Amino acid sequence: MTFYGWITFLISTISVAALFFWCVYKVLSSSRKKKMMGDNLFDKKRRFPRLFHRKKRK
Repeated sequence: MTFYGWITFLISTISVAALFFWCVYKVLSSSRKKKMMGDNLFDKKRRFPRLFHRKKRK
């Protein structure tokens, strides 16, 4: 590989690694008091989302 090929490879690899570690940092440093988005889709007793479950009739 040429010199400029190595430069391009290193820049892209370092930028992807930096983005990955920034995302890991953001996830680990966030407060757990916030409500998760989409939390209301799951029942506590079921493992699957209730997207396709019908409402109970009275």
